[in-house]
Formats: sequence, structure tokens, C-alpha cells
Amino acid sequence: MINESSLDSLVHKYGCFSLAGSVQQPGIKYFGDSSGVIAYAESGSFPHATWIALGDPLAPLSLWEELIRKFTIQVSDTAFLNIGQQAASILQKENFTINDFGWEGIIQLDEYTLDGPKKQNIRNAVRRIEKLGYKVDELSIDENWNEISQVSQNWLRFRSSRRPENRLVTRPLMKRGRFQRLFGLWSPDGLLVHLVSFDEIWREGSIIGYHSNINRSTDQSPKNADYAIHCHVMDVLRNEGIPMLSLGLCPDFSDHSEGLEQNRYLSLTLSYAQRFGGSIYNFGGIAEHKAEFRPTYKRRVYLAIQKPWPLSTVLAGLRFSSLM
Repeated sequence: MINESSLDSLVHKYGCFSLAGSVQQPGIKYFGDSSGVIAYAESGSFPHATWIALGDPLAPLSLWEELIRKFTIQVSDTAFLNIGQQAASILQKENFTINDFGWEGIIQLDEYTLDGPKKQNIRNAVRRIEKLGYKVDELSIDENWNEISQVSQNWLRFRSSRRPENRLVTRPLMKRGRFQRLFGLWSPDGLLVHLVSFDEIWREGSIIGYHSNINRSTDQSPKNADYAIHCHVMDVLRNEGIPMLSLGLCPDFSDHSEGLEQNRYLSLTLSYAQRFGGSIYNFGGIAEHKAEFRPTYKRRVYLAIQKPWPLSTVLAGLRFSSLM
């Protein structure tokens, strides 16, 4: 077991990946000790359970191989979601197959601008929303929780096919959620109509960036309101000396895993989901929307699985994420 204080310390030292903030959510367990952990969700009973790890290990890089090896021998059905190239390479040595999971749009704030014709849609949206009298502000969990909860529940009721709130890759909105900030759009009438949460990204005790996570609105939110929120947040972070903003995961299951052995069955399953699963998750729309920002670069992220036949692993992942 690892206590909350030790987990916080690991996040502050090694939480330099976008899902570091998401390791603290209901149902997540931790394998390891105060020197390093892997955060994971468990389905079934040990030793016949399915374990799905969330992101890279929260540990110094020198411990990754040993920690991953010890983790993967505990059960025979293990997967790693949203990992980077280094973790993927280690897992391939442990006979995991590696599939593309998508990309994260990374904006380097010190060099990023909204200039140029390709960002015209963003500039137009910001100007239009300002002209209509809307205002972006940082939200206080304590002072604004009633409004935050109302927007969130409205979105869950009408915009998410009446499913429970997503979790795992996207951590649920929690009143006492740590390592996050919330920004919202207020209407001219003083109503909160849109909110976006941003999770902290850490390295060696300092915040090096934020990861755009939850994005929810009411039917009174103007079109492309989140563009205005993200542009405001970029200005705030620049003034605070924060160097980086991650726009979050854009699912893309194309084969970009050069030098990594993919699972063909999983590849077919993911391709089918991307093509026909739009009613469950708006794969293409999310990627196109975030690509409008023309991020500084795209960081590929991967899905690693242990079993050659991935059906049980995929079903467990969908259950964990509240997508079924």
C-alpha cells in the first residue's frame, strides 16, 4: 500500500505525462511502493484478473524496467493505456504487442501564437464570443461548485448518451479532485455555460504544464466556446511562466508504431471502433477540433497488451471507462 502523501510526492517528481493527474480517481490501485508505482484498474479476482495500467510508471526512469516486469508477472491479462515510446519499448521486451492509441497535441507556450490563416477559425471564435459579452474566468471549486455541478450533470444527461461519467483515461469531475484547475465561460446574464478542467503536469517538484481534460457545456454555450477558454488559459499560463499545454488525447488508431510489433486483432478492433463507434465516442470530431490549434508537435501514445487475443482486455477497458 502507498499512502496519499507518498503518492503526491511521486506525482510531483515523475508526473510528467498527461495522465499523471488521472491516477487519483475512485477505483484506481497502485502497484509498488514509495520509490515508484504503476497506477491501474482491476477487473475480476486475483490471480485471474485483468489489470489495466494508466499511463507511464510514476517512478524514476532507472526503475521502469524492474517495476514493469514485476507488475506484468502478477496476472496473465495486463494492458497499459496511453503510454509513451519509452514504456512501449520496455513492454515489447516483455512480449507485449504495441498499438497506436492516438496523439496529444502539445503547445509550447513561449513560441506559440494564433497568427496565420490556418488559425483563423480560432481567432474568429474568440472575437465573436467576446463581442457577445461572454467572459472566461478561473473557477473556484468551493465558491462555484453548484454551478460546476449543474453544467456537468446537464452535459452528462443530454450529451453523453446517458452513460455514467467516463473515467480511467478521463478522470471524473470531483469536488475534491487534486492536481487540477477549472476555467469556465460565463454568459452576459451571469450563467456558467461551459467549463474545461486542466490537470497539472509535474517534473522534479515543479509544474511544467497542464493537460486539457474535461470539456462540458450547456445548450446555452456558444459555438466553439472551448476555443475561447483554451486561448484564455494559454495567456494565464504564459503569465505564470508555465511552458506547456497539452490539448489532451486525440484517438487515432492508424499504424504509426515504427519498430513496435502491433496486435493485428486489436488493430482491426480499434479501426472498426473508430469507423463505426461515433455514437459512443466522437473519435474524428475530437481530433479535428483539437487539430485546429495547429499544436507545436504531436506526441504519439500507445496501447500495450499482453494477451494475443484481446477481446477480454478490450471489454475490461470499456467497462473501466464506463463506455459500456
